[in-house]
Amino acid sequence: MVVLYRPNVIAVRITVENGQFIVASICSSPTEPLPLSTMTNLLKKSKNIVLTGEFNAKHSDWNCAQVNSKGRILVDWLNKHNLKVLNNGTRTSLHSNTIVDLVISSEIPETTESQTLPYMGSDHLPIFTKFLRLNLLIDMHIVPCTFWKLYSSILTILFDQLRAEKENSMNDSINTYNWFLSFERFLAALKLRSDLKFSVQDIKDAIRSLRSKKSSGFDQVSNTMIRLLPEHYHALLTQAYNDLFRNAQWGSEWKTARNICLNKSENPAPITDQLRPISMLPTFSKIYEKLFLTKFNSWATRMNILPAQQSGARSHQATTSRVNCLLEQITQSLRYDSFTPVVYIDLLQAFDKLW
Repeated sequence: MVVLYRPNVIAVRITVENGQFIVASICSSPTEPLPLSTMTNLLKKSKNIVLTGEFNAKHSDWNCAQVNSKGRILVDWLNKHNLKVLNNGTRTSLHSNTIVDLVISSEIPETTESQTLPYMGSDHLPIFTKFLRLNLLIDMHIVPCTFWKLYSSILTILFDQLRAEKENSMNDSINTYNWFLSFERFLAALKLRSDLKFSVQDIKDAIRSLRSKKSSGFDQVSNTMIRLLPEHYHALLTQAYNDLFRNAQWGSEWKTARNICLNKSENPAPITDQLRPISMLPTFSKIYEKLFLTKFNSWATRMNILPAQQSGARSHQATTSRVNCLLEQITQSLRYDSFTPVVYIDLLQAFDKLW
């Protein structure tokens, strides 16, 4: 994190190919001046820089129909520091054709691609910018288990795109050969899987997250028994769990749960719909799941899999997050004299039928 003493500006320092980049998000309302002093200070920290955000600066250099004073000031600053706007002509507002959100960088525009993403609940469209010159190296490892049904499903989904790329290269033998090389790399990549590695600290965190309960499943091992293990056992468990993940093994015994049904009603002889089942899995199976969930959540966050609108079953999120988002959407709709459709769904026995 880069320490700044300026409201509406946040910046981080990242490393790409052994070089440091400053990536900053800036919000400058139409009535306030641009934070040029802060932007200049960021340039002093690194010449490799990416500035993004709502600048409300309009100028013909990025294909705005109108020019305002903030636009002229920003153009002078960009020319002085040899920076470029990467999303020229990309409409970012739902309520006008103007471009108020900019992506500014020291990278050459010809080595980048910018496009807007679908509507995400704001009156501004998110911008996705790809930096073609920068390469991130990802280490991949082959493990024995390949999910061939998933392999076929992915190929089915991507068939139209692969066919379109082939048709574009059918009149050129060199391009056709390059298409085969690309297709070979793609097929090989489908069989690659990350080799999950866990540290002793990961094991400690997973054990610490277990509830202090003395009840157990068919294994007769309770959470309390695992939590009271001496610390020198953690290294042994770490090695054992890493072996299981490396070989993609999960024994059938760990999938067998002991079920207890609780009465949700006042009926002394409840029917099936009035029971709430509680499944008690083996404790080592719970730790196995927690370890996987740690890596899975990290991957989902890094790849931006979950939409921003989803609050359920996510850390640091709650129902109030969605309520606040709904209130914000209604407020924006009233401000721009539009409407906000809302659909409420209440599913009977939703949790029971989910599985």
